[in-house]
Amino acid sequence: MLIIGIITGLGMAFFQSCSYLGSRFFYIKSGKGGFHLLAIAHVQMGIAAALLLWLVWPANSIPFAGIVWIIIINSFAYMTGQAFFLLALKHANPSQIASLLALKLIGISTGSLLVLHMSITAFQIAGIVLSLAAVLLLNSSRDRIPVEGLVFSLLAVIGYSVSDICIAVIVKDLELVQVANPSLVGMALVYICTGFMGMIMLPFLKDSLRKPVLWLSALPFAGAWFIAMNLLFYAFLLLGPVFANILQTTRGMISVLLGKIISKRGWIKLEETMPRHAFIRRLGAAMLMTAAVCLFVVST
Repeated sequence: MLIIGIITGLGMAFFQSCSYLGSRFFYIKSGKGGFHLLAIAHVQMGIAAALLLWLVWPANSIPFAGIVWIIIINSFAYMTGQAFFLLALKHANPSQIASLLALKLIGISTGSLLVLHMSITAFQIAGIVLSLAAVLLLNSSRDRIPVEGLVFSLLAVIGYSVSDICIAVIVKDLELVQVANPSLVGMALVYICTGFMGMIMLPFLKDSLRKPVLWLSALPFAGAWFIAMNLLFYAFLLLGPVFANILQTTRGMISVLLGKIISKRGWIKLEETMPRHAFIRRLGAAMLMTAAVCLFVVST
């Protein structure tokens, strides 16, 4: 199960990296901002989640009364974090923001200790320290993240941290009552909820219902993110929130490599041309994240 969990976590990181590029694609093609993408993409994912829930509907009943409030809290925390994250992507490159989100490990580790009563080993603490060192390296010298991007990223980290702890609780509760496919069911319930939130936002966003280009431009982000979230919930089920988030930080290295490939091909609107010093610094930061993963594997 450990190997499957690691593969799942790395797949999650890859598709999240792809979704960051999808968000930049939306901004370029549509000319609209993060709130348009937030609403439209989550309506699209809400429809996909409803279809998924229909396909995996468990034989034994879902304990809605016991998990409804944690799903609502998770959805609000996630949507808040996602809104700030999409705003951050307007001010910095995906390869910068992806590694900065490793700061979420502080919130996840603290929440795991207080809410889930999970223990943290010395190796895991070392892994967290390496991840934070990578963040400092990423945000140093000539490759500094713009202030707006940094602030929005930190606000996103808070929302994501609360959301991830809620995900762990939802999946654990569904597993305890022996609901089949707890990760898929939990993911579908959360994204149906966020889909409704997206629908509520649409009337307040200009042209969101009248321009097909907005809906088509949002599909790359929505598709990649939806796949990533399915893998995220499954990784949480297999590995727990701390280890899953350590694996998630490998999206930093993946985003750096994708960014280098894209900038080399001349697609500078998706990722600015990356000087050698920036590439080396970002890759070094991402490698520290990978070392943190290895420490977690050793400690399990």
